[in-house]
Order: sequence, then C-alpha cells, then structure tokens
Amino acid sequence: MTDEVTAERATFKLGFRTEGNFVNCYLMPTVAGAGPIFLLSTMPLRVCQTDQTIFDDWKEIMKRALAVSMKEALGIESISMIEEEGPENERSSGGGH
Repeated sequence: MTDEVTAERATFKLGFRTEGNFVNCYLMPTVAGAGPIFLLSTMPLRVCQTDQTIFDDWKEIMKRALAVSMKEALGIESISMIEEEGPENERSSGGGH
C-alpha cells in the first residue's frame, strides 16, 4: 500500500506506506530517493484491508490536516493536491492496498 498525495508545486508530499502490520502516513520530500521528513499517523493494516472506506477517510483526514497546517504555518489559504501511485521502488510487495 503506497499512495501519495502531492501538493502542486510544493516540495513535499504525503506518503502512505505499508510497513509490517501498519500503514504509515509520512510527510516526505518530493525529491526522488529522499526519505520521510516525519511520521504523521499510523493505521493498522488489517483495518485498511478490511474496510476501504476507513482507509479512504483516513487519507482525506491527513490531506485536510495538511491543509490546515499549511494555512497556520505559511498563511496559504488553499492548496491543490493530486493523488498518484508511489514510485515502483517504494511500493509494498506484500499485496496490501
């Protein structure tokens, strides 16, 4: 399970990665090969696999939280985001989401 939500023209993205029994949401740079900046949230993998709606809602909450943080920290009123699959080398081989 690796999905990415990238703020257009920004130098960061949200990365959702399956790691062991969890899906972790990281704030990550958009530079290829760079590691995560920091961990934002974790969800048990079994919950994400059992109910896709919960996973989708969690991703939406993370996007909204990022938008609120951008407004508070930088005064940016709105940001646009695009969702895309993560790079092949960052995707989980475990057959998760």
